[in-house]
Amino acid sequence: MNYQMLKTLIDSLVTNFKCPNCNGTVSESNIEIVWAAWSSINLDVECTQCSKHTFVKAEVSQMNLWNILDMTNGNIDELKQKLQNKLSGISMKKISMPEKAPQIKEKEILELREILKNDNINVEDFLGTN
Repeated sequence: MNYQMLKTLIDSLVTNFKCPNCNGTVSESNIEIVWAAWSSINLDVECTQCSKHTFVKAEVSQMNLWNILDMTNGNIDELKQKLQNKLSGISMKKISMPEKAPQIKEKEILELREILKNDNINVEDFLGTN
């Protein structure tokens, strides 16, 4: 993921994110990049009001708009209509965990992250070595 895409994603998150707990907002300083590779990124977002952490996974998709503009001869209204037609055909599937699957609680992840911030402790201390 290049810098401009990352910056746009962060700006969009700051503008649009509402805390699921208190409906509070977020600032850039409350967003931590947990993992990023290629077009995927995982973020830890901390609410500025209630300090609740929300984990966000985002995927960035690129589209060459110049080719689309050429196809519509620069007609923006036609471009909007074509994009709306394409997007209306996309169905969103809800991903759910099986009922019996054990789930890691958000609190446990945050506690582990704080423990791992200590310079003398690493993942192998928890999992052992082969």
